[in-house]
Amino acid sequence: PLYKLITSEYWSLVIPIGSDLAKRLADDDTLQLRFMKDNTTTYATYTITEKEGSTYLILTLRSGMVRYAKDRYAEVELLLSEETGLKIPNSAITEKEFYTVPKDFFMKGGDSGSLGILVQRSDSSGKAGAEFIAPTIYYETDTDYYIDGEEVGASDIIRKADSTETYQIGSGTASLQGVYNINKGYTIFKRIEILDSNNEFYTVRRNSTYGLSVYDHIVLDASMVEEGQLLYQ
Repeated sequence: PLYKLITSEYWSLVIPIGSDLAKRLADDDTLQLRFMKDNTTTYATYTITEKEGSTYLILTLRSGMVRYAKDRYAEVELLLSEETGLKIPNSAITEKEFYTVPKDFFMKGGDSGSLGILVQRSDSSGKAGAEFIAPTIYYETDTDYYIDGEEVGASDIIRKADSTETYQIGSGTASLQGVYNINKGYTIFKRIEILDSNNEFYTVRRNSTYGLSVYDHIVLDASMVEEGQLLYQ
């Protein structure tokens, strides 16, 4: 028989990490983690090192080794904040292009008081007018809302309420990364905010505005479906 004698409770875990997580951890040296094997939580000090083009997080622990000494690998969750994020497979990620429309052109209207825009339209006789449309908003910045082409087109002209100022919908575009949510039985694009990634999974922020929440159902392989596709009834 061959034996290894362990005489210290000091031990280490080495974890490959992405550049975003490395930057997030750069200004500290202690974090909390959870061992998925038995749901045990503990604290560890850490250092970050680079080797052969890869970045590694080296966690040093002072207790608990007896529980995991027989394991070649340990699955852990880094508890970086109260918001730990959602883990999704890389294959679920897709990208979609949107129109970016200045917030100044949005107003509340319609029977439900929804946020929408005034689109210039002409009736059958050619008389100019305006139609209130409340498009789906997928994301927002300080200045713009992101909408798709389901209810408006690139050539559509919108105007501000009580103003002659206009804006062409196709004047600005931008892409967002996201996944297809299928809670309602058909695919709906949802933007994601990536916190970290590796070769198999992305960790994304949960409960973000316009994003994913815990218990949401998503398509595992986004390349196999299209937006608005009915999957089940």
